[in-house]
Amino acid sequence: MTNLEVWVSLASLGLIIMFVVLMTSFYLFLIRSGPQGPDVPVQPPGVIVQVVSISGAPGVILCGITYGLAKNYGSKESGLILFVAGVILSAGMLYFGTLVLQTPETYAVPFIEILQYAFVAAGFGIMIIGVLLIKKPTRNHGSLVDENF
Repeated sequence: MTNLEVWVSLASLGLIIMFVVLMTSFYLFLIRSGPQGPDVPVQPPGVIVQVVSISGAPGVILCGITYGLAKNYGSKESGLILFVAGVILSAGMLYFGTLVLQTPETYAVPFIEILQYAFVAAGFGIMIIGVLLIKKPTRNHGSLVDENF
């Protein structure tokens, strides 16, 4: 049976994948619409704040919660999942940076570069947390149900 930290790390991985896909698809939408932009009114700052608050920030927070759950006894499965999540976040945000350069000037967002670099750094931090959980010697923690009083 898997532990809580494995499920939390899987939730974190899912949110990080969702964040990268949403940010990339939104900017591809802005780029592919042509020099005039899309036919519907779009406010990129609002969409970016919404995507970060729905998937980006919760994904990173869940990585920290996973580390808090497993730091005392280690978890190779959680560490591997977090390492993969960090790689996806860093690589996805680096690719996203190439899309930002191609967007029309009318849809330029002033804080997007800072946001991009912050999530690249968060991805590297998540990779480090994953390695720490993998390297930690795994100890079996007992269940409270099995103890005799």
